[in-house]
Amino acid sequence: MQPAPEPIKADVEKLLALAHQGASNGDSATFTSEDLQTADRNIDQYMLRTCGYGQISITATDDAYQGIPATIGSGAVGLTLNNRGREAHQVLIVRIDDGVTEPFSTLLDLPPDQRMQTAAALGSVEVDPGQVGTLFLRLAPGRYGVGDFLSQGSTSLDAPGSGDPHYLLGLHGEFTVA
Repeated sequence: MQPAPEPIKADVEKLLALAHQGASNGDSATFTSEDLQTADRNIDQYMLRTCGYGQISITATDDAYQGIPATIGSGAVGLTLNNRGREAHQVLIVRIDDGVTEPFSTLLDLPPDQRMQTAAALGSVEVDPGQVGTLFLRLAPGRYGVGDFLSQGSTSLDAPGSGDPHYLLGLHGEFTVA
């Protein structure tokens, strides 16, 4: 990060200062502050525009995902979640194990211990209503699933709901990495 490119230099400095502040005083709220989130979003947007990442842009409403591609090329990818719902949402991405032929929607019906034997979680991005977040990862060829495992009724990431997971409402999908 040193030296940071000029267009994001101030954001990098802000992010690093807040991270150091939170680490030194033990205040975890520093890591979720609006200033840190804004700097992080600005850096993410710069990386998406200039670094040549493949991109997956998923929009979440309270009952559906939109924008999941059928196929994407392998390599470094920025997965962006735009939450247009009234509740907090997530995209948890998993790589479905080679040899597993069932659709991801069928795998979601399995008990959690059996589900974990069919796919490996790679990462997730969670955002409050009206927010956008990005996750960067490297995808190898294969089948992938995405789903929202946050509980229905989660009005924010800090106020989890008690309902069933959102994937039961349709917030799930599958794509292939070639």
